[in-house]
Amino acid sequence: MKLSKGKKVNLIVMLILIAVMSFSAVVSASSKDTTKTTALPEQESKATINVNGKGIITTAPDIVYISFGVETRKTDSAAAQQENKEIMTEMMAVLRGLGISETDIKTINYTVYPNYVWNDITRKNTIDGYTVSNIIDVKITNIDNIGKVLDAVSKKNANITRSLRYDCSKRQELYEEALSQAVTNAKRKAEVMSKAFGGKALYLITINEVGDYSYNNYTPNYSTGVYRAETTKDSAVPVSVGVIEIQANVNITFGY
Repeated sequence: MKLSKGKKVNLIVMLILIAVMSFSAVVSASSKDTTKTTALPEQESKATINVNGKGIITTAPDIVYISFGVETRKTDSAAAQQENKEIMTEMMAVLRGLGISETDIKTINYTVYPNYVWNDITRKNTIDGYTVSNIIDVKITNIDNIGKVLDAVSKKNANITRSLRYDCSKRQELYEEALSQAVTNAKRKAEVMSKAFGGKALYLITINEVGDYSYNNYTPNYSTGVYRAETTKDSAVPVSVGVIEIQANVNITFGY
């Protein structure tokens, strides 16, 4: 039977539609057979203990930093600076004579500023001279020289004393010792706490150093004269060096 051209086209279209539908059915069935929902295994719960540890090392200082200087006042700025320069030059020479190296002397502040007074007539502030301030920071590695230095510079007209700060040449070594103590302290705390749960074995999860070293610096209190060490020998000015504390802190998480 001979089909007309129009019927041939319709037949081809129908065959294509049947093929497409059959393929879609196969794909859908295959997808239903292979797609499965798999439940993830529950993660095992881990018990942890978080503790802080502290270590402190106390030691006698063997370095001191003293900040002092000279303040001069004159009606003329140049004159005030010149007088300040002359006094500071003499003071530097005295310090070198006491065995203090140039590298251990550092200028930390130098200012020139006008002095004002209130004029009741003009109702304004007017300049009444100038003040020059020159402050240096001196490192002393011979503790017995503290009093000698203070006495010597005061005789050379040092009229500003800011502070005495103590230090230790083995600071890093002592800090590491304090850090070791801090870890031991934290571990001991965790062991004590774990005993409440049967004393299970601990294992390390995280350990962190909390900040850098803490350095407690004790400055003598001249108003009371009560210190924690003997007065330095042969000092023109009585000074006691006290002690310093070097502290380390850690935070540790243990599992059990």
